[in-house]
Order: sequence, then C-alpha cells, then structure tokens
Amino acid sequence: MSMTTAAHRHARRGLTLIEAVVSLVIISVLVLGLSSSVLLGTYAMPSATDLGVADRQVHDICNLIRSDIANAKSVQSQKTGTSLRLTLSMQAHGALGEGTSVIYELIPDANMIRRRVDARNYETLTTELDGYRIAATADNSQLRYVHLQLSFDSTIQKRFELYILTPYRPEVR
Repeated sequence: MSMTTAAHRHARRGLTLIEAVVSLVIISVLVLGLSSSVLLGTYAMPSATDLGVADRQVHDICNLIRSDIANAKSVQSQKTGTSLRLTLSMQAHGALGEGTSVIYELIPDANMIRRRVDARNYETLTTELDGYRIAATADNSQLRYVHLQLSFDSTIQKRFELYILTPYRPEVR
C-alpha cells in the first residue's frame, strides 16, 4: 500500500518576489502610457469652451467697432491693397473743442485688426482675421449705415456681420 507522504504532496505554488515586482512594473508602464495618451489627446484638440472664448472676443471687437462708427462725427476710409483704414472723428455731443480721432486698420494679410486713439500707440485687437467685406450707404455726404462682414476661421461662428446704423449721420470724407 502506498502512502503519500508530505514530501510527495504538491504544494500550491505562489508568486515569487521577482514575479510580483515584474508584474507591477509592467502594469505601471501600461497605465502611464494610457494616461499620457489621454492627456496628449485633450491638449491636441481645442475644446468647445476654448472656441467659445474666441467667439466672445470677436463679439467684443464687433461691439467696439459698432459703437465707434455709430457715434462718429465724420468717417474717412482708405483702402490700400487688401487693407482698410477707417478714420473716425469722435466728439461728445454738445462738447466744444477738438474731438478724438479713432483709427481702425483691418489687415487681412497680417490677420490683424488694430485700433489707435489719438496719438497713442496702436492696440492690436485680434490676430485671427481671415477677411472682411464692407459696404456703406451715404446721402449727401452723410453716412446712413455700414454693413461690415468679418471672417474668423478660429471661431465657431466663422463669419460675423455688422449692420451699423448711424443716428448722427457722420460726414463722409
């Protein structure tokens, strides 16, 4: 009769220390690779809120242009190549003395809209301009309204249209 002794019994095999360490290293490398690819993916594509910020900035620029043209006393436009310079003479109604000069430059070649007030330095409003169109209607050298289209590929809306009525009928020079 054969008896099994303790020496002949197969004990359950466990993990050795080296096997456990190697397993942890492999899992750590895989998790690190996965998390870094997710991190890179989130930074590679702009989110909707980032694009929404660009739209809000363009809306602010449009509101500034609209306000200045609507309150101008005189408007002068000068086109050079694809660039446009609008010179607006501003003066508070009923105020005496010399008014303020506001200059807008739309430069699609440099993707820029910039603004200058009096003799101060130019302030760059945006460097994302892709193009523009402008049309104006005047009666007897008095501006009635301006239709301005601005194109920005970096925004959700892409094209912004301004219909600017001029209640004070600025003089067109």
